Amino acid sequence: LRMVLQRGRLTMAQQKHTPQRELKRLVMETCPFCTIHGGDSERVWVARRDSASAFVNPRQYERGAMLVIPHAHRETILDLTQEELQVIHSLSRELSQACVDALGATGVLIYQRNGVDCGQNVPHYHLHVIPRYRTSNPRVDVFRGPNAAKSSVSERVAVSERITAALRSSD
Repeated sequence: LRMVLQRGRLTMAQQKHTPQRELKRLVMETCPFCTIHGGDSERVWVARRDSASAFVNPRQYERGAMLVIPHAHRETILDLTQEELQVIHSLSRELSQACVDALGATGVLIYQRNGVDCGQNVPHYHLHVIPRYRTSNPRVDVFRGPNAAKSSVSERVAVSERITAALRSSD
């Protein structure tokens, strides 16, 4: 909510005269990660847990890049419950191992940003899980945000199939 208001989607007068519950509803309706649970055909899911899910990042900075998000709208790590935090990080570990097993990753970059001043550009907590390879340059920041080209759905499905197969075989 704070980040949506900070980004100026509502004027100060609108914020002042809009009830808190209504402001939260507006955020939920416009949050790209809250709206995807409704069956976005562009989203290619990899894993779902009770309070968090992972999907293939449409912007494949490296082959296999994924995002883990809580189901409930939480803007930053400071807004997560302990349970959500545990589920998200447990899932990120499982995905990391699946990247090694299925894609031949030799390392995994896991990161996220908290707040506008840190460069968080979607006001919903999300953890990046990005496999790295022997050919990856560790000195290059793989995150190019909205400037990175989107991969096709078929490319993401191919990545998802390999990751989900590795997740199933580790059960």
